[in-house]
Amino acid sequence: SVSGIHINFNGTSPDENILKNLKAIIVKYQSTDARCPVYFHLSGKNGNPKVIKAHHAFNTMPSDKLKAELAGIVGSGSVYFTHSGTV
Repeated sequence: SVSGIHINFNGTSPDENILKNLKAIIVKYQSTDARCPVYFHLSGKNGNPKVIKAHHAFNTMPSDKLKAELAGIVGSGSVYFTHSGTV
């Protein structure tokens, strides 16, 4: 089963508009069974990779449709799922 939804900003910093759009999509796929956390991959100081886990209130239900909608904002190669037992 899917254990995480990852959104990679590929070294860029998302602006407020992008974050609002991502939030709207994530919230649309929430349900009472939504247990899948969302992770944002950014570049920290000196270009070091940084991963931020969204608050559990943003846990959502993974689906191909969710992945496609998120990819429509950040790019097709920038959204991926991890599965139990993998990172």
